[in-house]
Amino acid sequence: MKRFTLLSIFLTLSIFKFASAGTCVNNTDAIDVATYAAQSIVSITLSRIAPHAQDEKMEQLLVECVDVTKVSKRVLGRAKWEELSKEQQANFLKEYPRYFFSTFKDIIISSLSGTSSVTVKPTSIKNVYEATFINGKEPIKINLTLEQKDGFYKITDGAYNNVSVVDTQRNSFDMMYEKDKNAIKNFKAEKKIQKKYIFC
Repeated sequence: MKRFTLLSIFLTLSIFKFASAGTCVNNTDAIDVATYAAQSIVSITLSRIAPHAQDEKMEQLLVECVDVTKVSKRVLGRAKWEELSKEQQANFLKEYPRYFFSTFKDIIISSLSGTSSVTVKPTSIKNVYEATFINGKEPIKINLTLEQKDGFYKITDGAYNNVSVVDTQRNSFDMMYEKDKNAIKNFKAEKKIQKKYIFC
């Protein structure tokens, strides 16, 4: 038990040290952003801190590394986005990150807990990088898509088992919209966050 605890602390410090060397902010190298994001997620899942502090770190990483504005618009789709007034668009951009974070936080932490190493490599598709997380079970592979904005890179999608996060979220919002056409006009994350979420 003591040996396992020491190993966990060593891995946490090693990964945190690696992740801290980079940043997602103002980075002109896509693979550096993908690597930093993947390493930081592992660092956060391994950190022995209070749950609320872990949440704050994960949210901060989301804001720094993901182009939330672009993801938000794609989740709604052009037609639904243009139905919104400027005020409603601003509200959605404020509320959606909280919804996104709450939806995926638990599955990220549970899936990647115990990760001992993570590698990031380019795929055959430009600016798509495969992050492989090793945790003693079958490796978890997530493809991260990055896009350039003003010369810098941010993540705009992630795919697990070839299932896109953006597509999954769009399906959820399409169903939400079908039930209530006004659901996105005054969107409030707290009212829509599900207690249990199955990534399929």
